[in-house]
Amino acid sequence: MVVNTVKRCQRVARRLNKESIKPLVYHSRFRLQDRKDRHAETVAAFKQTSEAKIAIATQVCEMSLDLDADVLITEYAPVSSLVQRFGRANRSSDRDPDFRARLIVYRPENEKPYTKQELSECPKLFA
Repeated sequence: MVVNTVKRCQRVARRLNKESIKPLVYHSRFRLQDRKDRHAETVAAFKQTSEAKIAIATQVCEMSLDLDADVLITEYAPVSSLVQRFGRANRSSDRDPDFRARLIVYRPENEKPYTKQELSECPKLFA
């Protein structure tokens, strides 16, 4: 799951924790070394195939996060960001050729950190 703010990332992670679901959390407010560790942990978790993993991330996932999600849920974002986010799904050439990752896009509770203008194309794209 990709959300647009650290606050929402933390809130979703807390909700999942209350349900005894332990998501991987990856955002930009970690100290540099901790962020590197979270990055490596997230990539490693998605490379294994023995159990399902859930990651909650912010825009930091858009660049250089080499993982292959079966389901990618994201808040509306500018189109260039959505393209990067969608690139975290359906990456592996080892999959059955008929496999298609599921992409779910939804309207966030508010547009932050973007502007309404930046998000204005999303409803048209996913209507």
